[in-house]
Amino acid sequence: MSWQGYVDTLMATKSLTACGVFGHDGSVWAASQGFPLGADAIKQIVASTVDSSKVANGVTMGADKYILLRSDPGVSVILKKALNGIVAYRSAQSCIIGIHDHTVKTEIALTHVGKVIDHLTRHGY
Repeated sequence: MSWQGYVDTLMATKSLTACGVFGHDGSVWAASQGFPLGADAIKQIVASTVDSSKVANGVTMGADKYILLRSDPGVSVILKKALNGIVAYRSAQSCIIGIHDHTVKTEIALTHVGKVIDHLTRHGY
């Protein structure tokens, strides 16, 4: 499956409004159309999956500031703005960032992203 195929699979769950697969350096491997995070925010979120202090002051997406809700160092990070959220999950070579709105609970979004990361991990990515 291509990297875009993983994005398409996640978007098909209807639990995310946007998502992307990124390298540990923040390089874009694939992303949904109109992915709303800029390069600096992507790098900051990818780095925060290892060290949550990278998002200690939050992450800005558009006009909204998302704050750190939870971190599992080396694995995942969750950022929230009211009921909207950003979830990021890290594998050996990649990081998936998913964005959800108020219609989906963060745990559901994180579970869908986590399943894809588990698959990538089993295949060395």
